[in-house]
Formats: sequence, structure tokens, C-alpha cells
Amino acid sequence: MSDSDSLWVMPSEDEDFNLTDNIPDLMEEQCRQLKQASHGRITGRFDRVRSLEDIAPKMQSILGRGHLTGYPPNSNTVDAGELYSPKNYAFEIYSQNYYYRVFEIRLSPMYPVPMRYDEGLLSGDDLSIALPREAKVGAWFNVNSDLEVMDILGSAIKSRKMQFILSRLLKASESVDEDSGDCDE
Repeated sequence: MSDSDSLWVMPSEDEDFNLTDNIPDLMEEQCRQLKQASHGRITGRFDRVRSLEDIAPKMQSILGRGHLTGYPPNSNTVDAGELYSPKNYAFEIYSQNYYYRVFEIRLSPMYPVPMRYDEGLLSGDDLSIALPREAKVGAWFNVNSDLEVMDILGSAIKSRKMQFILSRLLKASESVDEDSGDCDE
């Protein structure tokens, strides 16, 4: 290798990295649609799952990572590795008295990302899509695009288990509504 051969090849600014940026917006739309379909009796939430893993990077930044002597030159410099570190998210549905975690996803900036559904949602005869070969009940498996995430979610929603849970959440919210009426007459 000559002195003029550089290992540093810069990506073009418009390079397609198959980003996961759309997932939060797609899931917020699913939350709106769920609330609308259930007439406000069931809501959804897609949010970050906080865990001990979240504390480690903060502690490392407080204690120091063992930077090179004299570096970083600016003490406000943030570790760029955090730009790519995956964060755990979950999608849950709620009624007034119950909640149900539908799936978890380890969201990093680019696909593929690992995802795990609750047991029973993605198994059985009513599964309308083919899951990745490595997908096992309750196990993590990789998804490769926004379309895959939505296809799998659509199949999970149509599953017998999800339909049963949705019907029970709706019934439970009906009985709460009936119990809240005034009976002073």
C-alpha cells in the first residue's frame, strides 16, 4: 500500500442507509388508528423502555472512558458511538384497567433491527405472512424494513390472541362505563 492510498472513503451525503427514522411516526399513526377504531376505549403507546442499560453510558460519561491523553480537546465532546447505539422500545395497548405489551424492538438508526412479539401473536394458522426463518415464539428476530415491521404488526393484530385481547379490553371498558353512571334516581 502506497502512502497515497487512503483507507478513508467518505460516503456520499445522499447514500441510502435503510434508516429506521420512520418507525416512531408509523407507530404513532397506529396509536391514533387504534384509538379511533375503539372509539377511545383502547389506546396505544410506543415509547422507550428504560432499563439499567440506559444508565451505563451516562455513568461512563461521568466517570470517563479513558480518553487518549489530552483528548478530547473540548470537554463538551460527546461520544459519537451513542449516535448508533440501539435503544429499547415497546408498543403497548391500554384500556382503563388493563395493558398489553404487543412487541419490543431494539431500535438503532439502520435496519436490520431485532424485534420480539408476545407469544401466540405470530404463531398458528392465522399467520398471514412468512416470518424470518430464525423467528421463534417469544424470541428476538431481525426485521429489515418499515414495510416488514408493518406487515408483521398487521398479522399480529389479526391473530386470534390479539382479537381475543382486544375484545376483552373493549368489554372491560364497557362495564366500567356502565358502572360510572349516576344511580341516584
